[in-house]
Amino acid sequence: MIILLNYWEKTELPNWKLQIISLLSNSGVKYVIKYITAPKPRIPLSYKLEHKLIGSGEIVPNIIHATNNESVEDDRILNLSSMSGLQVLNNNKDCTILEFQYNGNNVASLLSIGELEIVKSLPSIKLSLVEISQADSISEVEIHILRTFSALRNLLNAQNECVNLLKYYLYSYNNGNNRSGSNFIKLNWSIKLLYHLEFYKQLSVKAINIVKSRLIKSHNEHWTVGLGKSPFLHSDLRDITLIEIPQNEFWADPFLFTNNGVTYLFFERYPFDTCKGIISVGEVKDQRIVNVRDILIRPYHLSYPNVIEENGEIYMIPECSANRCIEIWRATKFPDEWELYSTAFQGRNMADSVYYCDKNGNKWLFTSEASKSPDEHCYKLSLFKIDSLAMHEIKEHPCSPIVIDCSCARNGGRIFEKDGHIYRVAQDNSFGEYGHGIAIMEIIKLNDDEYQESLVKRIDHPICETMLGTHHMTESGGMYVMDICTKR
Repeated sequence: MIILLNYWEKTELPNWKLQIISLLSNSGVKYVIKYITAPKPRIPLSYKLEHKLIGSGEIVPNIIHATNNESVEDDRILNLSSMSGLQVLNNNKDCTILEFQYNGNNVASLLSIGELEIVKSLPSIKLSLVEISQADSISEVEIHILRTFSALRNLLNAQNECVNLLKYYLYSYNNGNNRSGSNFIKLNWSIKLLYHLEFYKQLSVKAINIVKSRLIKSHNEHWTVGLGKSPFLHSDLRDITLIEIPQNEFWADPFLFTNNGVTYLFFERYPFDTCKGIISVGEVKDQRIVNVRDILIRPYHLSYPNVIEENGEIYMIPECSANRCIEIWRATKFPDEWELYSTAFQGRNMADSVYYCDKNGNKWLFTSEASKSPDEHCYKLSLFKIDSLAMHEIKEHPCSPIVIDCSCARNGGRIFEKDGHIYRVAQDNSFGEYGHGIAIMEIIKLNDDEYQESLVKRIDHPICETMLGTHHMTESGGMYVMDICTKR
């Protein structure tokens, strides 16, 4: 494979391009780097200012020297230069050009991404790896990443995910989104203007909300929980009962768990005076939650108390990304007393982890890792095979990350089985909204080499008049529970 880079990057290579070259080296792909003369984009003052305001990373990422591999003969050219793939093809007519594209444009030539999606309130940003040849332009892979309110952050997220697009291409991974040709909309000055108006509007709203929450303990959005009768897959949500909770806190990430005939609700309790999540539990009685008490308090934020039973023991996998690891807790006196059983992934930012043991006894851990941007939690899902909940042996699945799609990546509850089918509950974080809705994905294929799932149900409509969103569901004891974001 031939890798095209800009001549002005000969001694200064952006980090995301270096990661792509490292992937090729680690995958055993022989390549040669060639430098071409291409224009260096000029960074407008508006984006320099945006960078200062949001602090989303360097406009030019870490500078690292590039190295060449041995010379090879190959008719594939990976275009990482700022020149368009069609221009490269004109100079290399017998070659196939691989190029990362957004809206028909070479990602390597762009200084921003997502203005159109922000202005027109589109659900996500589509990023593609395309093949350009004399015959046609064909999308090999397409992923959907989170749309933030900042076009600069969108670009950085897209650059970081290019390495995964290439990984899917190299592994011949097919996520069901293959397509031929696209209708692209070109940006004009009016879209750019409307984008900047929307950017500063949202920035102002965020600043005001931060001040209100910290100074006067006021929150515009409030999370609570609702109970309904199982099965969730066939429910129209009309029977859901909202639970009244104290005014100075919210409840989220609810997990139902039945033990000795009693159904318990484990959840994240978030007091507004501390702004730090703790794990609490209550008992479900006649569509009410009673005897609520705190059971796990740490110096760092906790959420997502995933409670599971295995071999007669009861465990909990809370989200503790603030502590940069995954913790497994074991009940010593259920449901109130717990001891730390194991830890893994030290130094890594993992969120909303789900454990699943398949019918063959294989043990899997589904989790969302943010290695470069916190936005990654909301559009990327990784998969690991583990030896046990002790997590002495951990192996990442070859297709991991198995999902890069903000509408169905991050976990939103435990994996469950129904009528011989296996379902994963996922968050829908489309439209740049955390908790836009819930997606129920059926796991079609899961083995050492493959992963495949498909959508069976999506909840993104209001359950009540004041509902803003939802992102979590579990079932147990003939009931289901959801968390619901409402206006306050």
